[in-house]
Amino acid sequence: MDVLVWFRSDLRVNDHPALSRAAALGAVLPVFVADPQDWAGPEAAGRHWAFVSAALAELGEDLNRLGAPLSLRQGAAAEVLPRLCRARGIRHIVSHRRAWTAPRDAELRRVLEAEGITWEEISEETPGLAPPERLTAVEGAVAGLIPPARSLGLKDDPCPCAQGGGRRAGLQLLDSFVSGRGVNAPVGSLSPLAGERSSLRLSAYLTWGLLSQAEVRAALPGSLPPEVAKTVLARLNARRRAAGLEGAVQKAAPLSPALAAFAEGRSGLPFADALMRYLRATGWVNAHARSLLASVALHHLGGDFRASGQMLARLLTDYDPAIFWFQLQKVAAARPVDPLRAGETFDPEGRFLRRWCPELNAVPGAYLHRPWRWSGAGSVLGRRYPEPLADPQRALRAAAALHRAKRWEEADFAVIEDPRPFLFAPPAPNAQLTLDL
Repeated sequence: MDVLVWFRSDLRVNDHPALSRAAALGAVLPVFVADPQDWAGPEAAGRHWAFVSAALAELGEDLNRLGAPLSLRQGAAAEVLPRLCRARGIRHIVSHRRAWTAPRDAELRRVLEAEGITWEEISEETPGLAPPERLTAVEGAVAGLIPPARSLGLKDDPCPCAQGGGRRAGLQLLDSFVSGRGVNAPVGSLSPLAGERSSLRLSAYLTWGLLSQAEVRAALPGSLPPEVAKTVLARLNARRRAAGLEGAVQKAAPLSPALAAFAEGRSGLPFADALMRYLRATGWVNAHARSLLASVALHHLGGDFRASGQMLARLLTDYDPAIFWFQLQKVAAARPVDPLRAGETFDPEGRFLRRWCPELNAVPGAYLHRPWRWSGAGSVLGRRYPEPLADPQRALRAAAALHRAKRWEEADFAVIEDPRPFLFAPPAPNAQLTLDL
């Protein structure tokens, strides 16, 4: 039997139950569909597609080595998949189950059933399926080209220090963690200076399935101190639970002037601006930095929940809808983070801040995180660097008062269409975004 295996957020050939299942059934037609609907949301960005494009290039090479080229197509999956099946006489599709597109997938299933095509969805954690050593390709398969970002309606999105896409880059990061970084540094260090060393930095590779959770788990035992392995495993478990949730349908929300300035790293809150500029350049920040950025947007700048989330989602290379919006709800419901105190605590010498906000290099170290207290502030603030868009202490008091009043229990999140109800107890004061890995 000829089988179409549909690659979605699982861009690898190793530990790929759907591919193994398809290979066991007969000749295989590997397919990836660049569906404009997947990229039409206000949270989609060019940096996301750049990462996926690199992953697709490697996936194509790996599938060629196995004997079955990757057929790349652009268009609506509900049109592309039936057309490919009709052209090749295929009546069976296999793919991994994906929670955040469940409503759209239900409609696709109806289209396929009307064509007499069976769509078999299986879990990425299905045990007992051996990886294929060789694939038999469906005759007449045409590979196709990776479409450019602009053809999907995505704008240029410079990310000069982005993590490299592709499975091999992810394997190198994993190896560097288990052989050195994870041994010598505490996991999830609060300091942005240590974040690159002490975090796995594999979330983008997990989001797009370049690595499987099972592969990461297998690399941990025996190679790391027990407390480090325990922390990483706990985060993998939390990620797996969150990834099973359905994402919400999004409509674009305009950025307020304050959020637009913050998105450029010009809120006037030095440490938060430094973190935002770092995120813009790299597509990644560690867990506690994410929490701080979300808290500043929501609590200090009074940003709309949807607009704040979309702004951050566009910048994070590892954006995963089901995980991201669930976690953002938790940050919105938590007590606000003090960005000034955080900077003084985690970057006391100001090395990180001075690197990413060089306009403040003239400010003495004692005033770097609160430059408005410096007698020479007039030569910098409002000229080279903006004055604060919000009074940090007033914003903290106001946000803390809202939190004490439990306003988060009201319809604060009605801006999301079909929002999920809160799926957790009221969060502790130190609730964080912890799924960056």
